Amino acid sequence: SYTATTLYLYFQNRDAIFGEMAKQSYQQLDASLAAATRELSALEDLRMGLETTLRFGLSQPNQFFLLFPFHPTTCNRIPHSEGTRILQWFEQRLQAACLETRAQWIAPPREMAAMMLSSIYGWVSFGAYFDQDESYSFFKQPKIISQQLLSALQK
Repeated sequence: SYTATTLYLYFQNRDAIFGEMAKQSYQQLDASLAAATRELSALEDLRMGLETTLRFGLSQPNQFFLLFPFHPTTCNRIPHSEGTRILQWFEQRLQAACLETRAQWIAPPREMAAMMLSSIYGWVSFGAYFDQDESYSFFKQPKIISQQLLSALQK
C-alpha cells in the first residue's frame, strides 16, 4: 500500500506523472502501429494505421486523450512530443500514399494528417461519451470509419 505523496518520490510534480503516462500510451500505440502496418502498400498502411489508432482510442480513451492534451488546464504543461510523433507518422504515410496512388487529395499531407487526428479524436470522444448506448454502435467500428476518412480526403 502507498500514499498519494509516495508518487512524488519518483516524479517531480503532477505534470511529470502525466508526461510519463503519455509516454507509455505512445509506446503502446506505436507498437500496435508497427505490428499492424508491416509491408503493406502505402494506402493500405495508412488505412491500417487509422484503424489501429481508432481501435486503440476506442478501447483506451483515457490513454488516448493523454497523447493529445487539449484540455485548457493541461495543454500547455504536458509535453506534446508523443502526439507530435503520431502526427508525423500519419504525415509520412500520407506522403507515401500520395506518391503511390497519384490521386488528388484535398490538402497537403501535413494538413490531412491533422484532419485525420482531429477526426479520430472526435470519434474517440464520441465513443467514450456514448459507450453504453448500443444505438451508436456503428460509430465504434474502426474499419468502416477509417475507410470513410480516407475516402473523404480524396477529391
